Amino acid sequence: MCISVFVSLFVSMCISVCVCLFVSMCISVFVSLFVSMCISVCVCLFVSMCISVCVCLFVNMCISVCVCLFVSMCISVCVCLFVSMHISVCVSSCVSICISVSQTSVERPVF
Repeated sequence: MCISVFVSLFVSMCISVCVCLFVSMCISVFVSLFVSMCISVCVCLFVSMCISVCVCLFVNMCISVCVCLFVSMCISVCVCLFVSMHISVCVSSCVSICISVSQTSVERPVF
């Protein structure tokens, strides 16, 4: 009778300890996996977001700088051409007027 009670208690204690260990091990493994998965996903998302934002900002900055440089270069070239053309036209017309005036003054007889 005593032996059967001890055996029964021992078996039930072993079963409960094994079940408890198994359940706690499963819970700890699942929690550890879940936490590590969440951390890795969050880190991956953060890193990819940072990379994409940095790349996007860099590309936008490069595009805007290139467009700005191109537009300012075009404007300065056009202004320079316009001014130089007007200066050359003015100089040319002044020279032609001077030549024409000097030729007409040479052709007139002096009294």
